Parts: sequence; C-alpha cells; structure tokens
Amino acid sequence: MATISQLMHTDKKQHSEDTYDALERLTKTLEDFALNVSSMNSSALVQPNLAVQHIKLSNWTPEVQFYAQTGLSEKFTPEGIGLGADAANMTSHSGRPVDLMLTIKLQNNSQKDWGNKNLSIGVVLYENDRFFNSKRFNSQLDTKRRVVSASLTDKSLLDNVEFAIRPKSFRADYNYSEALNWISIVGCSLSIVGLFLTTVYQIKTRKLRGANSTTLLVNICLCMTTYYLLFIFGINNPVQSSKASVSEQNVIPPSDMQQKVDQGPCTAITALLQYFLLATFAWNIMYAAHVFFLIRNALNGPPQGFRTIAMTAGWGLPAVIVGISLATTYSFKDPSGYRQEEFCWLASLDKVGTFDPKRPMLWGFLLPLAVMLCFNTALLVYFSRTICCANPNLKSSRTTPLKKKILSSFSLAVVLGLSWVIGYFVLITHDKTLYIILSVIFCLCNTTQGVQIFFLFTLKSFLKTRAQYNLDSKTESRGEP
Repeated sequence: MATISQLMHTDKKQHSEDTYDALERLTKTLEDFALNVSSMNSSALVQPNLAVQHIKLSNWTPEVQFYAQTGLSEKFTPEGIGLGADAANMTSHSGRPVDLMLTIKLQNNSQKDWGNKNLSIGVVLYENDRFFNSKRFNSQLDTKRRVVSASLTDKSLLDNVEFAIRPKSFRADYNYSEALNWISIVGCSLSIVGLFLTTVYQIKTRKLRGANSTTLLVNICLCMTTYYLLFIFGINNPVQSSKASVSEQNVIPPSDMQQKVDQGPCTAITALLQYFLLATFAWNIMYAAHVFFLIRNALNGPPQGFRTIAMTAGWGLPAVIVGISLATTYSFKDPSGYRQEEFCWLASLDKVGTFDPKRPMLWGFLLPLAVMLCFNTALLVYFSRTICCANPNLKSSRTTPLKKKILSSFSLAVVLGLSWVIGYFVLITHDKTLYIILSVIFCLCNTTQGVQIFFLFTLKSFLKTRAQYNLDSKTESRGEP
C-alpha cells in the first residue's frame, strides 16, 4: 500500500504504453484486494495518497456509506476515511464536512431471500488520476481529480449508487486593491472634466497657436476622454461566468477547460480600449513630430501635408493593429484568446496562468506602446537639450529662466504620455513592496493625465492671457505707448 501510494506521484511524461497496461492491471488487483481484505487492520489500508476499505454484510442492510475527508493536509488519514452500514454514525471524527460521501443502496427484495448470503463490498479511493490515462479527456488545468471505485461480490444485489461531493470554486481568484480602484475612478473622472475643458479652450483659441497644434492636442484629448469613459463604465465584464453549467448527461468531457461562446459587449469594449489607447499614443507621436519640425524648421515649421499624414497615422495605425489582433486571436466560440474573462482587456496569460507571448497583450499593445514611448522619450531629450543649451551663434537680450525650461519639458512629457514607462517597471519588478509603490505611482500619474494636461495647457495659458490682458489695460489707462 505504501509503495503504490508513492507511485501516484510519478511523472506522467515518463509513462509508456507498457506502463499504462501495468497500471490497469494494478487497479484491477486493488479492486480484488478490497473485496478480500477483511482480516487486515483497516488503519494500515489508508496511506497519504491511497485508501482501501472493506465491509462484509452477514445481515441485510438497506445501504452502505463510504466517506472521505482530508482537511487542510490534503492527505488521506485513517480517521478521515470510513465505510459502514450504520448511517447515523458515519461522520468524520474531526467534525469537518466530508469531501466525498458515497451511498451504496441494495435491492429491497433481496431482504427476503438473504439467508446465509455474505456480501462483501470494497472501496478504493485514489488521491489523483495518475493511474487512469484517458484518450478522450485532455487535462489543461492543474486541478486535482480524485478517483473512487466500489466493488461488490454479488452485483445483482445492487440497486443504485448515490454520491455527494463538497464543491470547490475552480475559477481564478482575482484580488485587486480597493484603494487603486478608487484612485482610478476619481482620477479618470477628474481627467474627463479637464480634457473636456481643454478641448473647448483649444478650439476657441485656435487662432492664437495655429491649426496644426490645435488639431493635434484636440485629437489627443478626444482619444483620452474616450478611453477614460470606457475604462470607468466598461472595464468590468458585465457577463460573469460565476456559475458553471451542470450537464445532466453522464459523458466524459473533452477537456477540463470550460469554453463559453462570446456574450455581451466585453469583446467590443476591449477592442475599443485597445484602439483608443493606441490612438492616443499615435497622436502623441504626431505631436512629438510637430515639435521636432518646429525646432528644426523654426521658420517653415512642419512640411506640407503634415495634417493629412497625422490624421492617417493617428486614426489608421491603431485600427490596423486592432484588426490584426482580432483576426489572429479572436474566436466567437472561445473569446479568451483575445480578451480576459474578469476584465474587458487584452489576454496576456495562458490557461495555466503564465505569461504567453502569443497573446495580444504583448505584440498588440506592449510592443507598439514601447516603440512609441521610445520615440517620444528621444524627442523629449532632444527638446530639453535644445532649450537648455544656448546657441553661441545667436545673441539675445532675453534669457529663459531655468524654471520655465523645466516646466516646458515637463509639459511635453505629460502630453506625450511618458508616465506609461512606469508600467513597464511594474511588469518586471518582483519585490512586493516596490511593486505596490510603483503601482500606486503608475495609477496616480495615468488616471490624472487629463488633469495635468488641463493645468499645463489650459489653466496656465488662460491665467497668462488674463494677466497680459490686465497689464495691457493698466498700460492703456496710464496713456503709455
């Protein structure tokens, strides 16, 4: 018994056809052994991974019950296994609920002609299904599947078998910080208001800065506002598969992975979130290119047709990436290849919970975003270097204060979305404390990005214009030229 119990933890990959034949003979031997084991101490028949129980009925009884309870140890113990005809006393000594209750009911008409019949019943309980290889069932999840077998010396006396198991939730356990959730909701809500005011202000004062600058910043605000709204109202999947459907047919399922057809708007929300996030950064790149041309070609500015190129790249490039993601990973019968179940966002993990580079989270978002962030970071360095290093060939009586230079660089970093770089450090960190700190910083910076844009590009400009207006009014009232 101890040897067989140890064999139940061998690696399935080491099994061959001969091994499967040997295991089949072994399980049949255990069934026969369970029917003829009455003379052995029952406690010796319970090993950590295997339990064998036997009962001999000299008198008729309506039913025989077998129970199994492992508790926290997840191992079989003699006090947690029992087989008997006295249903009233068939409870675990620990007082905890049992994992399995098997009730073997006998024929009622067998009581009359029982006579000198001696019925033996043997039960074998396996801790896992390592001895049972199926050609029809494909295991994809790392879940435990126990196997129980019951044998009778006279099968004609059997009426039916009933069993009850203690259910467990096999769904993934999603634990997320409540504080980060509220930071996200409040930050996104304030950003929506800030972006709306920025859009209105940019359109109303477009003559002061030119068509290109207004178009770029307005499109950035529109994309950010849309994905903030989608995040607040659509990130949680409204169709939750909390209750698994129970099949009334006694058939072997092809797999332990439950697949459901696509339901609800979650896939559409995922695609829209992916599109508008990528569109935001595509417009960021166009804004960075615009700044680059203004620095290099101070007099001429961006080349002809820049607005057309910006519109095509800003709205078209994200559509191509989203289209490829959907075409290569989405299936109506199994939408989990494209999106997650709990949240309406791109899939990143495989069926056993490890990061899968084939999922669209990597090449459909993280890699394109990394390329865009590298470009924007390079532009920020170029911009900061340009405004901080004076050109010796140019003479000017007016010098730019250091505070204004830093603010200009910070404003550009905000509108280019460079705070998303923190998210990559969140992905690669393994220290728990550092992970929490970076997560909070990332959440604060990105959910309030719309608020930052409002302060730097709307409120600051409005206050400056207002101050200049008051100064001109005072000068005019004194009669100064």
